[in-house]
Amino acid sequence: MQGSSCAMNAPCPQEPIIDMSVQQGLRHLEYKVTTTDSFTGETKAYETKAIINAAGPWVSDVINNVANSKSKRNIRLVKGSHIIVPNFWTGAQAYVMPVPFFANTSDDREILLAQRGVNEVFELAESAPLKIVGIGTVDTDTQLVASGMIEQSEIAEIAKSGAIGELLGHFFDQDGNILETPLTSRTVSVSRNSMTNSKIVAIAGGDQKVDAIRAILNSRNLSGLITDERTARALLA
Repeated sequence: MQGSSCAMNAPCPQEPIIDMSVQQGLRHLEYKVTTTDSFTGETKAYETKAIINAAGPWVSDVINNVANSKSKRNIRLVKGSHIIVPNFWTGAQAYVMPVPFFANTSDDREILLAQRGVNEVFELAESAPLKIVGIGTVDTDTQLVASGMIEQSEIAEIAKSGAIGELLGHFFDQDGNILETPLTSRTVSVSRNSMTNSKIVAIAGGDQKVDAIRAILNSRNLSGLITDERTARALLA
């Protein structure tokens, strides 16, 4: 984001700047806005390439009551993030998977996947020619445990079975081979076959993920990896 002095001393763009801080969710021109200090009168310009909906499901109320503008869409408490901010780069529609990562039982998984709306989204995910994914670990403080999706005892058991990381809910060993675990029958995710029938680009980094990233690279199932320099150097060491 650029301020009035512009980032890294780069020349400021000369295109017109929006005078209102909110205008159709800042969806205008180059996504620029100006702010004016009500005490000093100082004006600053800001530019961004992406906008985060910080108001959550109450964004319609913010637009209507705070910005004194009229929201074009009515956002319910369980929906909306996929239509508030359009996909700037592809213009594609976003689809939310309204299910937990792991069902309570295998029967619950089948029931969830049979639901209208859920089934259609998973069919789209299965057939997607490109999947951009994250890579998880099997540490007891992994995000799967921290978020309450699984218990520490479950991830500890999976680690003992030889798992070193997780991709799309599927756990893999040091060679990147997918393992059968107690969670396999409960996993609400795309199938293993779809992982081999499409291009997969992973976004992952950090010292704690080096072993997991190296393992999935060994499988040659990735078409690309987006990471930071420190992690890349560790992988090459």
